[in-house]
Amino acid sequence: MIESVLIPIYEINLHLFVEEEIDDLMLFHCPDECYDDGKLCKATTIPKKRNIFVFIREKYLNHNTIAHELDHVTHMLMRDIGMSESEDSEEAYAYLTGWLHGWTYETLRDKGARVYFQDKKEPKI
Repeated sequence: MIESVLIPIYEINLHLFVEEEIDDLMLFHCPDECYDDGKLCKATTIPKKRNIFVFIREKYLNHNTIAHELDHVTHMLMRDIGMSESEDSEEAYAYLTGWLHGWTYETLRDKGARVYFQDKKEPKI
């Protein structure tokens, strides 16, 4: 499953890849950013120009992995606009995190993806 969206306000494209094998996708889209051909990772998030690529191996598509990678996306976007995490920026981080989760879970649902509670276990949703 591959899906992309232009994130409102930030004008950065988010690309979500959920596949059993992500190595070739990572090397194709982010050849200068991959390490060890990406073969050891369950998931990774890579910024590249005005794009953020999120790669998740299908068998590790669970709530923890999604939250982990989307936290990286939130921090990358906020750093990009020069906003550091503080009490004053807490709401902006929260709204962005909520939007990212909403889009991601809607996309996964619409594509029929199975989200696991833990690695390789049957989903409970």
